[in-house]
Amino acid sequence: MLPKAHISHQTSGRLRIRIPSQKGNAAYFASLKERFSSFPGVQKIEVNPLTGSVLVLHTIDLNKIDFKMISEYTEQSGLFLFEQSNHSAGTVSQKVVETFQDANRKVEKFTGGEVDLPTLSVVGLLGVGLLGMARGRTAAPAWHVAFWYALNIFLNSQKNKEVKKPQAVQLQAGQ
Repeated sequence: MLPKAHISHQTSGRLRIRIPSQKGNAAYFASLKERFSSFPGVQKIEVNPLTGSVLVLHTIDLNKIDFKMISEYTEQSGLFLFEQSNHSAGTVSQKVVETFQDANRKVEKFTGGEVDLPTLSVVGLLGVGLLGMARGRTAAPAWHVAFWYALNIFLNSQKNKEVKKPQAVQLQAGQ
């Protein structure tokens, strides 16, 4: 059975693949380096058995080449099988959004759904603003900047809630 692998990072010309089950297996990674180097467009392969990762430096346009080709090559070569991962490659902004969505779910779970991350941010920023005013720092921009951000987060979170409500009504009406 082939080890399972997933892409942990991808940019133009660089592809980082993790193979957790082979972590520490220097012989496996030496063989992988030798065999995967022959894939068309691969310029250099760097392996790290200690972390169980492979860095592929390439000239492959992953938008033009079907990812299935790479997956089929690694499978047919007996290297590894790609699997879907929660930490799949994506843009930085997607990863930031996912991180905040995860944090929001944790806050909601911890508070039993009473508080979400935007509400917590509003309260925290208002607290920073009030603390600045209480310390007599009314001339410094920190307190009113905190209020400005708190207001914007609050208003944006309310817009998101309004957008979600009509969709829920439509789903219920369609049932």
